[in-house]
Amino acid sequence: MGITTNFLIDVLSFTKATNLFETIVGVTVAKPDFQPLAKEVVQECSGLPIAITIAIARVAHALKEESLPAWKDALLQLKRSSQTNIEGMSEKVYSSIKLSYDFLGSEEAKILLLLCSLHEEDANIFIEKLLRYSLVGACLKISTQLKRQET
Repeated sequence: MGITTNFLIDVLSFTKATNLFETIVGVTVAKPDFQPLAKEVVQECSGLPIAITIAIARVAHALKEESLPAWKDALLQLKRSSQTNIEGMSEKVYSSIKLSYDFLGSEEAKILLLLCSLHEEDANIFIEKLLRYSLVGACLKISTQLKRQET
């Protein structure tokens, strides 16, 4: 892309991180039962805007109508995520991305995300190619299942 300047994006203060959380989640966070949990999620993301945005946006969407125990489970998953050996990746960013991935609705959605991630940033991704890749993947899965049944 020809960009040669890097910009440092600092961590958010706890207040700003909480405001970002509240903006993304909306009304749910106003409920008294959710407020301590909201603070804990914000602390777990260490004020990193990308961690807050990825983790909270995805989880908030998935759990929009869910109960407090479902939110507590999501927080527990966020805390349990452990980083793999990815150079330069913050543990908090990794755990938020992993949580977001884990909350995708189906295996098909996960596969689609992984297929899209094979393309360069801002690349035009042709739906026809994704469809072909998905069909090939489905055929391989069926073939594997048939081979298992034969043995």
